[in-house]
Amino acid sequence: MAGVRQHAWVFALVALSASVAALFLTVWRPHYRPSTQKPPAATLPYSNVQFTANDAKRAFAAVGIRLVPRSRVPGVVTTIGSRNDAFEVDVFGDPARVNALGGSPEIIVDSHGTYVRIPRTCTSGIPDAERWRGNVRFVIRCANPAHTQLLHTGVRALANL
Repeated sequence: MAGVRQHAWVFALVALSASVAALFLTVWRPHYRPSTQKPPAATLPYSNVQFTANDAKRAFAAVGIRLVPRSRVPGVVTTIGSRNDAFEVDVFGDPARVNALGGSPEIIVDSHGTYVRIPRTCTSGIPDAERWRGNVRFVIRCANPAHTQLLHTGVRALANL
């Protein structure tokens, strides 16, 4: 008889646990809520196209960085980068076409989910740093332990444009 009572308690606990789990999954389930935050308006840091992707490749090659194609939206942006992904270099086209895409390429989301401009140096909570010269921008990942050296190398490359 004691064995039957013990099995009844185990059965009751299992049934109660299943009921709580079912209630949680049907009543308290999380819902998707789209962000109500709008990206801030930001103007591009250039007004006319000065450089091409080939110019950027030559400038970075002069400091020992070989860039390979990543992606391209004709007339808007060409992205090239180093094989080890230390550098991402974007060569932007006509500012009107870039703006027509709906936002500045300088705006990202930080670790708190807030829209911010990509800073010029590595900053806590923001994954990237960028530098511009005309319509050419390079971005580095701040998680890279050599981020300070990468910024200096990228600045030297931009000076070669």
